[in-house]
Amino acid sequence: MVSITWSDGCLSLKISYDLFKIKGYNFELELRPRTIILKNYSRYRVGTDQRRKYVYVYFDEKIKPLDKCDQFLEIKGVRYIDSYEFRYTRTFYDEYYTIVVPGIFYIEYIILSSTKLGIVLSKKREVYFEETSEYLIIYIV
Repeated sequence: MVSITWSDGCLSLKISYDLFKIKGYNFELELRPRTIILKNYSRYRVGTDQRRKYVYVYFDEKIKPLDKCDQFLEIKGVRYIDSYEFRYTRTFYDEYYTIVVPGIFYIEYIILSSTKLGIVLSKKREVYFEETSEYLIIYIV
């Protein structure tokens, strides 16, 4: 497990061929080829354009970083970790990760900010949602 830049701390990151997991103090996101599991959400919506489908998930509260950072990897600009591409952007208003995932996943990329998650996928894909008391589970087919 490694840690990556977030605010004044870090986010924990676990990556393998078919698993991407990122975790903060009050936030958890797990990507699998056909499934996305998210903790700390309040609502979601789906939008489309001519070529893509967009899933927006809004968080209950801003992502809080972890205090303890193991094997810290500072990300400035673009960095590749295994088959994943990370683009970190920090503005006056917020910070963002654009994460391009390998082809095994049914999504193209995600954009993570402190208050929401954007998931970009082909318009041909269907998405189904399951809500539990703690998690939002998104199934992609």
